Amino acid sequence: ASEPDTDSPPSDTSDTDKYAKRSDDSCSAGLSDGRALRWLLGAGVLTRFYGLAWPDEVVFDEVHFGKFITGYLTGQYFFDIHPPTGKLLIAAVAWASGFRGTQPFQKIGEAYRVGTNLFALRALPAAFGAALPPLLFSLARQLGCSSASSLLVGCLVLLDGATLVESRLLLTDSSLFFWE
Repeated sequence: ASEPDTDSPPSDTSDTDKYAKRSDDSCSAGLSDGRALRWLLGAGVLTRFYGLAWPDEVVFDEVHFGKFITGYLTGQYFFDIHPPTGKLLIAAVAWASGFRGTQPFQKIGEAYRVGTNLFALRALPAAFGAALPPLLFSLARQLGCSSASSLLVGCLVLLDGATLVESRLLLTDSSLFFWE
């Protein structure tokens, strides 16, 4: 049996170096990381904010979250088993936009009252939803993924139907996704 050659110089690349991300790695479409982030944020804002005031009726769990926000703004007592941070943030934005808790939120399909700034009620969840694609792109880059695969991650979140819908309604899901 032959002995290993101890006089040869060490290899130029170690196992960890061959898996390290390259600094010149750019998206396959020719986008730099900064341009990819800006593109994902712009596309997130467009998909989350365009037509945000539609439909102009209470949808799905807006009936519950609307009651919570109204309760925070009017001081009405209610019991909520969930942590209040997301609803308090939405209530603060709603209050700053002039919403004073006049919408009753009695049933799904109920029309919003005239003068209710529906855009302002849904704006904070939409902002959190718009921030998710660039956030997950950045997370994927930090985990060592290539720019192209990180862009794919961002685009998958951008176009995910459930995330898109939940971030366009008066719900706290998009803020939960953002802070997780």
